[in-house]
Amino acid sequence: MLGALVLLNGVPGSGKSFLGPALARHLGLPRLGKDDIKEALWDAIPPGEGVDPLGWSRRLGAVAFDVLWRLAPGLGPRLILEAPFGELSAAPILELHTAPIEVYLTTSPEVLHRRYQDRHAGLHPCHRFHPLPGLDEVAGFMATARPMDLGGPLLRVDTTQGVDAAVVADWVRSQLAMADSEPAGLRAR
Repeated sequence: MLGALVLLNGVPGSGKSFLGPALARHLGLPRLGKDDIKEALWDAIPPGEGVDPLGWSRRLGAVAFDVLWRLAPGLGPRLILEAPFGELSAAPILELHTAPIEVYLTTSPEVLHRRYQDRHAGLHPCHRFHPLPGLDEVAGFMATARPMDLGGPLLRVDTTQGVDAAVVADWVRSQLAMADSEPAGLRAR
C-alpha cells in the first residue's frame, strides 16, 4: 500500500493533462497518467487493418487502467495518479491507499465543449476517433460527473478561468503534512 496517493480526477477536457505535470513538479512526486499509458500502447500496437479505431481506442483505454493499477504500487511511496476515474470501481484505488487525497477538476459545460472543439485536431491519434459531443451532451454528462470521494481530503477545482498549479500544490502539500502528523490508523475527514 502506498504511503500517500493523490488522485487527479475529472472528465476529459477538465484540465488534468495541464495540471498533472505541473503538480508533480511542484510536489516532487512521480505522476502516472492513464492517457500516457494509452498513447504509448497505441504507438506500440496501432489498430491493424480492418480494426475499428474507436473500438481499439476504447479497448486500449481499459488496458491502460489495468497497467496503471499494476505499475502504481512500485512508484511510491507517494504518487499522483491522473485519470477520469468517475465511473470506475473504487476497489483498485482503495487497494493502493485507504483514504486518497483527491483533486477533482470541473469546468462549465460551455468551456468544456469549446475545449473539445479547440483541441481535437491536436490530440494524439488514439483520442481523435471519439466523436465530438455537442453542447447538450456535454452538459448532460457534466451534470452527472462526480468525484470519487473515497474518504480522504477532497479539493474541487473549477478550471473555467484556468488553474494555479502552485495553489493546488500548496493544498495537497498541507494534506500530506497533516497525514504525516496523524497517528497510524487515524484519519480526519
